[in-house]
Amino acid sequence: MDPKVTINYPCSKCEAPIQLDAGFSHMSEHIKAELALNVFKGSEFLLPLEDEMAAGFVDRVVMPLTLSLQSHESNGDTLLQFSNITGLECSSYSYSDHGYTVLGCPSNSMEKTPALKVANTLLDIASTNSSIDHPLCEECTDSLMLQIEEQLHFTANKAKSYVRLLEELQQMPQPDTNRLEAELKQLKDEELALEEEIAKLLQEQKEAEKILEEKQDQAQALADEEERYQIEYCKQRVLWFDVEEERISFYNQKVHTHQQLEKLKQTNIFNIAFHIWKDDHISTINNFRLGRLPTMQVTWTEINAALGQMALLLVSLARRFEFSFSKYKIVAYGNHSYIKVLDQSNTVLPLYSHSGIKYIFDHSFDTAMTAFLECFMELVRALEQRTNTTLSLPYPIDKHCLHDPQGGARYSVKTQFTPDEQWTKALKFLLTNLKWALTWVSSPLLTGTCPGFGLSSSSRSTPRAINAPDPTRRNQR
Repeated sequence: MDPKVTINYPCSKCEAPIQLDAGFSHMSEHIKAELALNVFKGSEFLLPLEDEMAAGFVDRVVMPLTLSLQSHESNGDTLLQFSNITGLECSSYSYSDHGYTVLGCPSNSMEKTPALKVANTLLDIASTNSSIDHPLCEECTDSLMLQIEEQLHFTANKAKSYVRLLEELQQMPQPDTNRLEAELKQLKDEELALEEEIAKLLQEQKEAEKILEEKQDQAQALADEEERYQIEYCKQRVLWFDVEEERISFYNQKVHTHQQLEKLKQTNIFNIAFHIWKDDHISTINNFRLGRLPTMQVTWTEINAALGQMALLLVSLARRFEFSFSKYKIVAYGNHSYIKVLDQSNTVLPLYSHSGIKYIFDHSFDTAMTAFLECFMELVRALEQRTNTTLSLPYPIDKHCLHDPQGGARYSVKTQFTPDEQWTKALKFLLTNLKWALTWVSSPLLTGTCPGFGLSSSSRSTPRAINAPDPTRRNQR
């Protein structure tokens, strides 16, 4: 190697080129041997005596280096670094215009001087026995020293804490081992008792869980049964409401029917069906005038219709009391009604008339009017015999005449040789007697004793009332 060439080493941390002190180039073999000894860590920790031989020497483990190739180009300088896997031989050289070469470790191809060998050996020993790779520059060494001082300060404080804690432990009174052993034995006995109790409790828990499952099954069954019961109850409740509504409706219908029945009992159907009244001096039946006056000429058609209504009234009364006339049969045929004689001749007497010469010499109408009066009186006498009562007619009837009690006059129902005024008054008296008869047959005496007419006295009593609906029950719904 050219002695003029300056050889420097790079810093292991910042890789700045550094130059070793001249004292590194001369070293005796004794110094090398001392430096090569393993470095102990001091009294950082103490091993027991029986473990010292097995522990061996405490040393730092250095990880092997890896092979790397780096190329740095800066200002025309080229630096190549080589390192083998053992880390013992590495070469880093650079040829530059500055006239020096930077070496980490000299390669085998380069010529090794004694000074270079000594420097390499010292750097290897320093790197092997410490956790820091050498060489280091001054700045990196100062920074490393600051870190080491901080770590040393932290370790010293920690050691003081340990020492203080050890002193406190040493000053604590020694525990009574017998008492502690007795307490320990008691605690073990309690532990065994508690374990037995826990075992019993676990067994009881299993039994309780089994009973709980059974009860849950029973509760589920009861819940299902309750649900079915509620459904059935709701159905029955709906049915009950429907029946209750029907019962209330039936009760209301019953009351309404009873009221209508009482109203009908107090109503004379004959008075409604045959309305007898008067129009000035002429009497009317169902608004048909019966009679005629010189000042009021009523047609025979209307008179015949009135006679037909009168015949229908007498037939209805006889049929109501199941009575049959002995000599005659009245046939109500409107304005052509007639009376049939019940004998071998079967003569028909017309209960109607017409104006004209033809009917002046015909006495059949007058005979029919006389037969009508005879039938009326026969019905009255029959009803008097059944009821053991007497009907006092306002205008007594004698054959074909009606007597006026106030004036003492007699008025015939025949048309021949009778003025219209008198004939009309006779018909008025006849309708009055019929109205009195209607009132008489409507009395409770006849309706309760005559068979076939109305209701009996017992059946006419007020029917037994059913239970009236409770309004609160309706409100509950």
